[in-house]
Formats: sequence, C-alpha cells, structure tokens
Amino acid sequence: MQRLIKLIILSVLISICSTTVVSAKVNTPYAVTRVANHDHLNVRKWASSRSGIVMRLPHNTVNVKHLGGTIKRGKSIWWKIKVGSKVGWVNKRYLKVLKIVPQTSAQKKLSKNPWRPAPKIHKSKPWRPAPEVHKSKPWKPATKPLPKPKGPILNCGGSEPFWSLKISQYNLTFSPMGGKKFSLPVAFNKTSENDTSIAAIYSKARGKEVSATVQKVMSCSDGMSDIKYPFAITVLVNKQRFYSGCCNVK
Repeated sequence: MQRLIKLIILSVLISICSTTVVSAKVNTPYAVTRVANHDHLNVRKWASSRSGIVMRLPHNTVNVKHLGGTIKRGKSIWWKIKVGSKVGWVNKRYLKVLKIVPQTSAQKKLSKNPWRPAPKIHKSKPWRPAPEVHKSKPWKPATKPLPKPKGPILNCGGSEPFWSLKISQYNLTFSPMGGKKFSLPVAFNKTSENDTSIAAIYSKARGKEVSATVQKVMSCSDGMSDIKYPFAITVLVNKQRFYSGCCNVK
C-alpha cells in the first residue's frame, strides 16, 4: 500500500515538472517566422502537437497577439495567441517580435497633409502628339515568359514508358517518352486539408492540362534502380495519359 502511494505521488510530481507556466510580455505584436513560403504554421487548441488544429497561419502572418499564459513542456515553450477572432496555442520558436519602423518627421507631416496640388506643365514644352505607328508593322502584345522558379523544385519521373516532370512554385515542365516537352504555369498548388503529407498540383494553358498528386512516403522505388525516393506521385496529362512514379527535391 505504501509503495502504491509513493508511485502516485511520483507521477503527480512528474506531471507538474513537465508542464511549467512561465510569465511573458503581453501587448507586443508578433510575426510568424521559420516557416517556408509554401508551408503554414498550425495553431493548436491546446499546448500540444497532438491537439486539434484551430487555424493555419501563412508564413507571412503579422500582428499576432500574445495573450499570456505561456506553458513550457519539456524543451518546448507554447504561447496562447489570438489572430483576428480565433484563439489557440503555438510553439514560441515560430514567432518573432514584429519590428515597427518609426516614421520620419517628413513622413509624419505628409500623413497630416497628404493632398498636394499637381505640378504645373512647363509652357516651354507644349504637348505634341506621338508619332504614328508604321502600318507595315502592326502592334502585337508581347508574350510574357514564365517566371523563373524559386525555392525547392520537385524532380519526378517514372519508367516503362519513361517520363519526367519538374514542379516549381510557379510552373511545371512535362517531358514524355518520344514526345515534345511543354511548360505550363501552376494554377493550383495546395496540401490536403486533413493530411499535410499529400499535395495536389493543377495547370491548364494553351490546350494542355496536367494534374498531379504528390505524397510524402517512407520510400518510393522507380523500378529501375536501388535509389529510394521520399515522394510518390501520380500524374494525369490532358485527361488521356495516366502516369505514376517517384520524386525527390532539388
């Protein structure tokens, strides 16, 4: 009986030591940090990574209010925050103090008197009509090139038949076996609402259409080598060709 009472007291002491309430400054605006551009910060219902998600904050979220009630669990420190009308808990390491640059005296004067009269047109330079465009060379709108990829690039492919697909933040390039490769702007790129290890990509332009589903896995094999890849992918091209393969991050 005494041994049972000692075990109960020991378990209570361990739970008290594992959860420590720490005081922190309130009324200081914070911003999200250490989150990739294509990712988000999960806000939990309680101070635990196993608790339910109440909202997801983009990587560039600012004006996060700290409500106090800081809790330390092991080496992690959790803060109770408020964004808009929603309240939840996040790990402190993903928040930083929002730096507010003070206005200069000139900016303050301009903000008080923002309206200014337009400058007068110099009389020595009267208005002249622009020269006519030569009729033999009609104007044509310039074709905007696809933006250069930024951040990580997924290199995907498969065999029998061989194919490859490169996916960046803004565009994707598909290369079929024996066919002509083509590039399209990415119109949709989003992770699953209930499983962040799965993402969907969609693109449609110039008579071409590509939709793909990428999933983080323990290992994926291309069937041709002993290399193990961290992502598996399925691709549907023009609603006619269906492919499956593996991906890695460049």
